[in-house]
Amino acid sequence: MAQTISRFIIVDQFGYLPDAQKIAVIKDPQVGFDADESFTPGTNYAVVNAITGEHAMSGKPMSWKSGATDESSGDKAWHFDFSPVSEIGRYYILDLENNVRSFEFEISPIVYNEVLRQAMRMFFYQRAGCDKDARFAGAAWADGASHIGPLQDRNCRLFSDRNNPATERDLSGGWYDAGDFNKYTNWTANYVVEMMKAWLEKPSAWADNYNIPESGNGIPDLLDEAKWGIDFLLRLQEPHGGVLCIVGESHASPPSSATGQSLYGPATTSSTLNTAAAFAISSKVFRAMNMIPYADTLTARAVKAWNWAEANPAVIFNNNSAENNSLGVGAGNQEEDDYTRFISKLEASCFLFDVTNDINYRNYFDGNYQNVHLITWSFAYPYEPIAQDLLLYYTQLQNAASSVTNQILNAYRNAMTNNADNFPAWYAVKDPYRAHLGAYTWGSNAQKGAQGSMYYNMKYYGLNPSKDKDAEDAAQGYLHYIHGVNPINMVYLSNMYAFGGDNTVNEFYHTWFCDGSAKWDRIGKSLYGPPPGFLTGGANPGYDWAGCCPGGCGSPANNAVCLSESITPPKNQPKQKSYKDFNTSWPLNSWEITENSCGYQVNYIRLLSKFVDIHLDCHGDSAGIAYPDTCGICSGGNTGRIPAANSCECPDFKRKAVLNPTACRQFVSPSGNYTWQATGAYSDTITSVAGCDSILTINLTIPEINTIVSLDGQTLIAEATAASFRWLECNESYTPIGDATDQSFTPPASGSYAVEISQQDCLDTSACYDVNIISMVYNTLGDGLIVYPNPTAGNISIKLPEAYENSKIELADPNGKIVMKEDFAQKKEISLSFTEPPGIYYLTIRNNLNQKAVVKIIRE
Repeated sequence: MAQTISRFIIVDQFGYLPDAQKIAVIKDPQVGFDADESFTPGTNYAVVNAITGEHAMSGKPMSWKSGATDESSGDKAWHFDFSPVSEIGRYYILDLENNVRSFEFEISPIVYNEVLRQAMRMFFYQRAGCDKDARFAGAAWADGASHIGPLQDRNCRLFSDRNNPATERDLSGGWYDAGDFNKYTNWTANYVVEMMKAWLEKPSAWADNYNIPESGNGIPDLLDEAKWGIDFLLRLQEPHGGVLCIVGESHASPPSSATGQSLYGPATTSSTLNTAAAFAISSKVFRAMNMIPYADTLTARAVKAWNWAEANPAVIFNNNSAENNSLGVGAGNQEEDDYTRFISKLEASCFLFDVTNDINYRNYFDGNYQNVHLITWSFAYPYEPIAQDLLLYYTQLQNAASSVTNQILNAYRNAMTNNADNFPAWYAVKDPYRAHLGAYTWGSNAQKGAQGSMYYNMKYYGLNPSKDKDAEDAAQGYLHYIHGVNPINMVYLSNMYAFGGDNTVNEFYHTWFCDGSAKWDRIGKSLYGPPPGFLTGGANPGYDWAGCCPGGCGSPANNAVCLSESITPPKNQPKQKSYKDFNTSWPLNSWEITENSCGYQVNYIRLLSKFVDIHLDCHGDSAGIAYPDTCGICSGGNTGRIPAANSCECPDFKRKAVLNPTACRQFVSPSGNYTWQATGAYSDTITSVAGCDSILTINLTIPEINTIVSLDGQTLIAEATAASFRWLECNESYTPIGDATDQSFTPPASGSYAVEISQQDCLDTSACYDVNIISMVYNTLGDGLIVYPNPTAGNISIKLPEAYENSKIELADPNGKIVMKEDFAQKKEISLSFTEPPGIYYLTIRNNLNQKAVVKIIRE
């Protein structure tokens, strides 16, 4: 990996399915926050196998629109189509002339399986009243059950009679709707419906191993998660059939520390209709899972809800409103307008007809479907996916009226074929990032998911088989956008670094993972940052700070927040660049950009699931047994490759890191495999392999920058330019030796680190050892050293433990090249600014006592 990673060469950071269209986007920014940067691609590009270094394909990037600047992104663009590369493996795109490359990515039939798993786990973290045991949440995000204290969800009271115990209801469970903890019935019901549709459309996408409390019970975890929401809706339904519309929660970080009273709003027509729809479609799915009593209960409850809504067609409640004394009950207004309430009733009638075959529900549907905008406007767009999907759903019902079915299918087919923002935009490549939206608004990532599913509907409903491949490719373009193929080269899912992401959301607006939290604020800044898999709102050109900014927000402290950081971006940017990775609350209102939502999440999950099949192995074989071995290469099964037993057998000399290539050798002894680990470029020789009573000595020559060598995870030497190490006899302890300059040893933990050497091993002069790359923060300056922010946009502050007579600062790239050098006299705090391209750098701070620290810096 001698090449520099370029943020101007953009790929799906997770990867691509083998038979998918694969197009890397190369950008040259013209307008927006990065307009002062530029990139001219070379004439030759290659797809490089990241394991072997072989070129799988080469070709020329093609200019988008003959060099025009795209208004939505502010970029000129080129496309490098590498669709012919279908062999399973790990790759990157290399600009041969400029010697820069993209992030790595996988080509695999299971490339999105783990991404779907992490995205689905988001709902577990959003559960109210659920113990986030470390076994399931991970130690970083473990928390007790929230909102189960006095006067909270188990004893929830009516908002207008909050002091009356007679109004208490058990309304525990459900999900925090977004970055706020409130539970909105209309939206909760919609999430359940989307989960049910996702299962019905692709049952083979859903596994039972998402590491939630219900995992392993024989039911797909998608349905287990949906049941968590359904059971909450069951508690919301009153004996007469109406369904309460909202539960307003108190807020704190972590959620279990919230102590305020929970309050609920009354039953409304809209919440009851949406719940009827959720119960009805869920009864169909759980009946298919042979959960007959549960399915019967849901059907009966759906009918009861419908009957109440029929008798009460206009019960409305606006929460968080001064008009009805509901201020503070929830945040966003959950009430629906007349048209949306009509769609809710039409959806309920469709699903109830499906599960009861009662002609009265079909009569309502058949008599009213022509009032849906798809029919009246001959227009399909991603702001009304629920209405469009319910019409399509009806066309699959066994006893649906054929005339109605034909009109719906024709209307949808024509809208997708003829509306300018649908297939015409895709065929014309209207968006250089290949995920066109007609408009970008608050929550644009939700529309990206919906638009992708709109294309896939063409294939799923068989509307034009000649366009099936185009529909798949177009749909995947919206996944690629969320996975990093966008103007800021960012995966819009949080903290996915451990699952294939290279530049992912580091922070987002959420009460739990709030600004300033020492544990959960930001990756690289806080101890943990937020959990993986949360989809943020996305680009929003309508973003603005609060109207009181910059000087009228009530106090000097509030006004200071207005100017505490730049809001350009996201403000005053091309539409697709209207995003910033931040979570500063009022008055900077980051929720308009980065807040998550269960609604965004279900749109994305439903689209992603269409390209996941849990029955495939990594070779693409149904019920196959191939798996990624220790080298990360698909092996076993029908691959023809024997899985590697240890890393010495891997062809990956680069060790998947951003430092210089390293050799791979591993010393093998009867007592096990022991691993040397070192950062940086190095050379090594075995200087003594003699009789069995002798000592095996290994000499390492390592550059001074950020060097660490360890044995089985125990640090042996933190810095050296040259050193010798040895294994002693098996009954002796490990001791580092050598005369390297500037050595600083950290003794290993107590215990034996001996290696037993057999006669055969001793005579084999090719006996080897494995050198891996690890990272470190090395510091002998003393406690109190702080380097922040990290990651950084280029500005760094350094707080020293004390003011030294002279401090020398050096910044080096991963290859050891010094890119900045400064001297400071009598400084306690130092500010630096560097303009090097994004990537990993090493900051060395040395004082006049020849003590120093080395800190890895991530330049965004």
